[in-house]
Amino acid sequence: GLLANLIKRSWNDQQQQVGAVVMKFTIQRDGTLTDIVQQTRSGYLALDQSAERALRLTASVPPLPNRFSGDRLTVNLTFEYH
Repeated sequence: GLLANLIKRSWNDQQQQVGAVVMKFTIQRDGTLTDIVQQTRSGYLALDQSAERALRLTASVPPLPNRFSGDRLTVNLTFEYH
């Protein structure tokens, strides 16, 4: 959706290897991204770093919608390299 598209605009998926990295992070009520950690590694440092860099460059996304009752939302996002 929108969230993945925003983040992946900062992501370089043109790598020499094929693999996938699952990143876990938290979206605060105001849209700030925090608690960025790798859930799974691809086995290739460049791929892992590219996924993490995309999240850190994005830094924030639109605030959580009013209908969302929590203070934060934890997300797992898969970055796939082909």
